[in-house]
Order: sequence, then structure tokens, then C-alpha cells
Amino acid sequence: YRCTNESFVTQVTCEANGFVWQNADQHFDNFFAASLTLFEVATLEGYQTIMFNMMDATTPGHAPVENNQWWMAIYMYGFIVIGTFFVTNLFTGVLIDKFIDVQ
Repeated sequence: YRCTNESFVTQVTCEANGFVWQNADQHFDNFFAASLTLFEVATLEGYQTIMFNMMDATTPGHAPVENNQWWMAIYMYGFIVIGTFFVTNLFTGVLIDKFIDVQ
């Protein structure tokens, strides 16, 4: 979450001054959103933005701090290696299966 006005660093001060405390488009707040976010990462679609949001996360109610959790980059790159391998194998498996059906 972050304030629409970047000068406020807490949710309370942001909302008290009439601004909106909003979430990023890709987030991990519920199972569906987390699954969709991880699928996007596995397809390498905009994973950099998601990784930087993960690295900048702080405690609830506080604005992101740059590179606050730098070790999230290690998790992200590990997931990319495993996730893209899974997606590639899934695509290849479907392709081979359809090729066999055609023959």
C-alpha cells in the first residue's frame, strides 16, 4: 500500500489529509490475487515491478521504503527459475500432446 501523495508515510496521515491509501495492482493480500501475481511472474510479465514492490514492503500502515527487504529479490529469482521451468514444461507438454493427437 502507498498514499496517492508520496509525501505521507503512514496510512493515518494520508487519509487524514484527504488522500487515498491504495494497493498495487499485483499484490499478495488474498489467495486469488497472490496466485494471479505469481502466474504473472512465472510468465515473466512485468516481474520487475512486482519484485521491487516486494523489496520495498514495510509494516502494515506504513509507506514502502526502497530496498527494505532486499532478500525478496532472491525469492523472486528462485521462483522465476522454477516457475518459468514449470510454465515452459506445461506449454511443451500440451504442444506435444496435440501433435500426437494430430498424427
